[in-house]
Amino acid sequence: MHSDTPLPLAGIQVLEIGGGAAGAYCGRLLADAGATVRSTAVDETRRLAGILRADTPAEAAYAAWLAAGKLRLPAVAGGAALAALSRSADLVIVGEDAGADVDGTAPRVASIDLHWFGPQSPLRGWRGSDLVVQALTGMPQMAGTVDGPPLAAGDRVATLLAGVTAYIAACAALLGAPRQPGAAPRRLAVSILEANLVMAEMHMHFFERDGLAMRRCGINRFAPNSPVGIYPCRSGWVGITVATPEQWRGLCRALDLQAQAQDEGLATRELRFARLDEVEAVLCQALARHSAEDWAAIGRQHRVPIVVVPDADGMLAHPIFQARQSLATLAHGGQPLQVPRTPFGLTATPLPTQLGTTATTATTATTAPTPTADAVAPAPQATTTAATAAPAATSAAPATPPLQGITIVDFTMGWAGPLAARLLADLGAEVLKIEAGRYPDWWRGMNWTAAFIDSQEHERATIFCGMNRGKQGVSIDLTKPAGRDLALRLVARADAVVENQAAGVMAKFGLDYPALVQARPGLVMCSMSAFGTGNAWSDTRAYGSTLEQGSGLPSFTGLPGTAPTMTHLAHGDPVGGLYGCAALLTGLVHRQRGGSGQYVNLSMVEAMLQLTTPGLLAHQLQPGAPLRRGNQRDSLAPHGFYPAAGNDQWLAVAVDSAAAFANLALLIGRPDWASDPVLAELAGRQAQDEAIGTAIAAWSRTLDADAAAAQLQAAGVPAAALLHAEDLGQQPHLAAVDFYIDLVRAVSGPQRQCGLAIRQNGQRLAARSPAPLLGEHSWPVLQRHAGLSQPQFDALVADGVISLSPKPERNLLTTPEQA
Repeated sequence: MHSDTPLPLAGIQVLEIGGGAAGAYCGRLLADAGATVRSTAVDETRRLAGILRADTPAEAAYAAWLAAGKLRLPAVAGGAALAALSRSADLVIVGEDAGADVDGTAPRVASIDLHWFGPQSPLRGWRGSDLVVQALTGMPQMAGTVDGPPLAAGDRVATLLAGVTAYIAACAALLGAPRQPGAAPRRLAVSILEANLVMAEMHMHFFERDGLAMRRCGINRFAPNSPVGIYPCRSGWVGITVATPEQWRGLCRALDLQAQAQDEGLATRELRFARLDEVEAVLCQALARHSAEDWAAIGRQHRVPIVVVPDADGMLAHPIFQARQSLATLAHGGQPLQVPRTPFGLTATPLPTQLGTTATTATTATTAPTPTADAVAPAPQATTTAATAAPAATSAAPATPPLQGITIVDFTMGWAGPLAARLLADLGAEVLKIEAGRYPDWWRGMNWTAAFIDSQEHERATIFCGMNRGKQGVSIDLTKPAGRDLALRLVARADAVVENQAAGVMAKFGLDYPALVQARPGLVMCSMSAFGTGNAWSDTRAYGSTLEQGSGLPSFTGLPGTAPTMTHLAHGDPVGGLYGCAALLTGLVHRQRGGSGQYVNLSMVEAMLQLTTPGLLAHQLQPGAPLRRGNQRDSLAPHGFYPAAGNDQWLAVAVDSAAAFANLALLIGRPDWASDPVLAELAGRQAQDEAIGTAIAAWSRTLDADAAAAQLQAAGVPAAALLHAEDLGQQPHLAAVDFYIDLVRAVSGPQRQCGLAIRQNGQRLAARSPAPLLGEHSWPVLQRHAGLSQPQFDALVADGVISLSPKPERNLLTTPEQA
């Protein structure tokens, strides 16, 4: 099943209690990383709840993907039987649809319980679904045509993001595992809704900064950014993102748009957005001269974010995906299917490219099965013995955060990298954020004039503050030899490094992995880039929008006959941040258990590729079926957004069963539909989807969206009001579970931020210190970690190696990631 190289979690024993797709995905990630995952449920019906939503080939293939590599146990009666079975496990994963009788598990290390909304949430009685969660994040409100309906971001997205969040919790628990016998396990809980609010943080902070409501501007249009979109070429499609004046000039040079380059009325993104019809017409005319592949190569030459947007067949034949083995093979129904490989980029312990089938065992429910020889690779000096049951707990569960005592050196900027490091800080790690007066984090600002610096605008950037709480700020000029020496001294006492600089930048500084591992043998270093390092596309300039475009996800999103459609201004940033954190933690767990350190070559496009799994499977099973179907789903009907009373107010409805449809029909005044045997079947409802949608809209447009959702939920129908980004900071159901973190920071003042979606023993884990001022902690950190004396520190400040304010002579026209 696996290669001869031990996998990073080999020897870890996991009990997965189904159902629920988020819990199953967490278990699949653990199995892919080498853990022995035994899957059970309180009954066989519950096992596939939320996983196999309909009897269709695509749903069956997706269920097989989630189950790949696991050992399937018979269902158990619950309660005492599950508790007995859990005592032979290091981790217990409880799926969001597992049912009520799953308390009392006693794993050696931790249990991770998934919930749609959280056990303390006022929404805990609601029925969850992918669409309901997306609606409550507010993100679909900004995607789609101006008049609507809004557009959801594909299928299964919410449960995938929650599953990787639960995996992060599992790895953190393994790193913080108690060493004393009899210690109680950590009890960790993950809310699927809270895990998905990571997608909305940037928009919350934009509204906080500007006070402007987010609006839907049309297909592939996100105000005030221009151009950011997907455009046709002579053959294929390209995604283009232009953020800075220099990138606009570079795009004009690349496309030979001399008149546009000289037009002062197009000099800024705001000016271009006001003339977007004109700008896009000129772009499309120019792009028609070459293929998408040619334009992407030209974009790399001109250092402009241009990327091929592959369709499903293009993904399967993608040259970089093939070179990096980004796709794995799933044997299903006698047909080999290509699926996205787990995107951790581990170079010393690479994850499998051939996914094993589920092994069924008839072992009795209260006995731990002995793994077969091909089920798991040898454990590298595991800290526990799999066959030994944990003794009864004699002490309280750990109260400290799981990553306490771990030190991370953070060379990241923007959103994705800082988010990965912030998640580590929220889990208790000490995170040392490295900036320089000459090259600050570009989310502090890009217009580095003297007036900008004198008014300390770089310390008022709400998005920077939101991504960097809990970190200690150190200012070091890495272009100077003394600055490089300081960085090496910090790394020498660290556990891991994370960076997301442009290709070649860390090597230019003399701080690539070969240099850093000399300073710190056993170092785990995670490099986060668009297509990974060491390949022909590694120098692709990228933003979060580029990552979505390059993954191919837009090819599965949108309406028939429209362009491949983006659903977020920077979709790839939060997704890349989650997977970057997960990959780095996997490397740390492997090292802690007796393995080596390693270089983590993470591709954030591959992280986005995970979200294409349902569409990619469906395409291989039904190659002629349309790729883009709006908000329709093969396994759910009706499914979509319907108008509610008020301006741009919408109601999300996701019917997942005949019973739910019958209750919906009664509510909207169609009792004849409630008793219609044809409409009790999924195919019958799909055949009449337009008529059903018209009836729902006629009912919902007279009602407040919240009131309509409450009525539907009371009737057992998954539904929610579609929120707007400006509403997200004041949601009573989030305040009730202390999700918000309210901080006060010098210069910028008070700010409300999103908390971590992980609770430990009922308490929310989160860093509670505000983001650092530029270089704020340079002296205490360099004294403690690098052994500097005060005279040495003062001399480095005088030489400009350490700077506590930006340099006013530098006006940043390109971001550090583009430099």
